Amino acid sequence: MTEDKTYFIADRIKSGDATAFRGLFRMHYPSLLAFVDGFVKDKEVAEDIVQNVFMKVWMLQSHSAAIFFYYAKERFAIGSEKRLLSRDL
Repeated sequence: MTEDKTYFIADRIKSGDATAFRGLFRMHYPSLLAFVDGFVKDKEVAEDIVQNVFMKVWMLQSHSAAIFFYYAKERFAIGSEKRLLSRDL
């Protein structure tokens, strides 16, 4: 049911419906935050990553819920690399 609802909302987002985007954010933010926090073990970093994911989705107006996890993984990789580099300095 959630996936069907996500696709319905995504269609509205593609039309530029900000209310639909807020609904998608409310529906997926908690689980995506938990997913990312499981990797980074830092709530602030996880929040930044997830917010960036949603900004990217809004800009791309994607139709797939799977893209949230793709971009979350991408942002995690970038964040991890930055942290590793800052530790070496």
